[in-house]
Amino acid sequence: MGKSHLAGRMTLLVAVFAGLFLIFGATTWYTIDQVRVQGKIYEQIVSGKDLIADVLPPPEYIIEAYLVARQLNDETDPTRISELIERGDRLRVDYESRQEFWRRELPQNSMKDLMTVTAYRSAIQFFQLRDEQFVPAVRAGDHERAKAVLAQMNQRYEAHRLAIDQVVKLATQQNAAYESKSEGVI
Repeated sequence: MGKSHLAGRMTLLVAVFAGLFLIFGATTWYTIDQVRVQGKIYEQIVSGKDLIADVLPPPEYIIEAYLVARQLNDETDPTRISELIERGDRLRVDYESRQEFWRRELPQNSMKDLMTVTAYRSAIQFFQLRDEQFVPAVRAGDHERAKAVLAQMNQRYEAHRLAIDQVVKLATQQNAAYESKSEGVI
């Protein structure tokens, strides 16, 4: 009777451990399924980031600064001109702040060169034209000069945009590779 009692207890103990192991395995599988790349939580995060990216112009793409310059070119109200100039100045500060971030964070590769050298060079030329020639012409009421400088700014904006389009292409390819690698690990 002692041996069968002990065998019963051992069987019960093994069954409890097996049950706990199954619960642990199911919990682990559920957790990994939730947080893995392409998992439910990941998809919600990506969706939120996509929404923000679709709604807000990124500070590293000077399209909003270009829009403000175009608005400034057509504005005649001195108060509104001052507001637009201040907004443009803030956009430049935001751009340069994010540029510093990406210089530190991106690994040394072609995407970093496009972002921190090629796109940056065009953006800085855009901002220099804006700050040194365009804004003074607008403030002086010299619409012809402002229009001529705006055409030069447009060329710098287009060069910047081409570099940013390449950055987006490379980042998309890189993210797809990371997702594929992550799926392989899991």
